[in-house]
Amino acid sequence: MDRLLPSGHEDSDEAAEFRAMTERSLRQRKVGRIDTTIDTLRSVQRDKLELDFGQAQEFMIALTDARLVLADRLGLHTEEDAERLHDQTTRFLEGGADLSDVDETLALFYDFLTWLQESLANALITTGGRRRSR
Repeated sequence: MDRLLPSGHEDSDEAAEFRAMTERSLRQRKVGRIDTTIDTLRSVQRDKLELDFGQAQEFMIALTDARLVLADRLGLHTEEDAERLHDQTTRFLEGGADLSDVDETLALFYDFLTWLQESLANALITTGGRRRSR
């Protein structure tokens, strides 16, 4: 939860006060964003997802939150950790992954979400945020 809801201040008393004032609404926004993203994915027609700029922004933030949770679960904190993840996903592509291993499966999912977020960011950059992103 510290990755999704980081401390708002270095002083522990100040941080606790800030958290008491903001945590509920922040949690509600995050849950609402995830719910909206899931609803958007469920409405996909003909294997094509079209998003307007606002939806794309919400989708990007939801992907960031999902990646933060997975990164914490996978212990991704340093460049070395990122290299370890890359090695895991490379093994899968080479046919050597053990999908019964939860961490390897989560690593693949994290890698996919990273690709998805990068693809969406590129689409937004390419279109300049105009009309719809694909």
